[in-house]
Amino acid sequence: MLRLRNVSLVLGKKEVLKNVSLDIPPQGNISIIGESGSGKTLLLELLIGMRCPTKGVVEVDGTDLMSVPEGALPLYRRRLGIMLHDRLVLPDQTAIQNIAFPLSLQGLPSKEARSRAVQALDALGIRSLENDRGQALSKGEASLVALARASVGAPLIILLDEPFDGMTEMEMQRAAHFLKTLHASGKTIVSCGRSMDLAMRIGSRCLKLANGILAEEPAATSTEEKAPDLNELARSALAARGKLHTQPIQRKIRVTSINS
Repeated sequence: MLRLRNVSLVLGKKEVLKNVSLDIPPQGNISIIGESGSGKTLLLELLIGMRCPTKGVVEVDGTDLMSVPEGALPLYRRRLGIMLHDRLVLPDQTAIQNIAFPLSLQGLPSKEARSRAVQALDALGIRSLENDRGQALSKGEASLVALARASVGAPLIILLDEPFDGMTEMEMQRAAHFLKTLHASGKTIVSCGRSMDLAMRIGSRCLKLANGILAEEPAATSTEEKAPDLNELARSALAARGKLHTQPIQRKIRVTSINS
């Protein structure tokens, strides 16, 4: 369980987060929506342990994250898959090297790290990017590679900052399917974005961050319109011209007896 309890964050003279409280249960799926500069990335950095709150407590399984010794934080972060929008890929490394990078830091043999990276590429349908360097990738492709890297270490919790940033429609569909699959497998997912479209695509609980205040947002609903009922349209058109009888027509039938 991740928990923010009455957390405030002041940067300079600005209170970026104001008395924020949030419970993130195991296997939860939460999207935080807000404009650029609203504090979404800062909130993720608090959950990662990269930043300390001015007031309040960030808890991990009941333990104040700020009480964890600096040397022990890497052990906690191994439970996390992290994607920050300003640190997507290493420009001089290939896509597969970027994805395998966190595994190499964990001391995994290079052959196994590569195998896992290939699986992540395949799951997102981007195997063709395997040998492309980060600097040659489009923004959407770099986002997909960063998403693959966030998942490759089999983390329990995945924290995503603008996961669909720069993606084409096809890329967003792939990313959304990938995230739904991860969540169905038992992962906890916390994503941040600027649009409700993020929550709608991955079916997450939606919260809005504005003016430092985090509040529940009404459930996202599909924007797809229901296909029109052609019969109903025809009835309406006829009724408008006064040609539709709402009462059944009584017909008299003359019965003629035929005598043989």
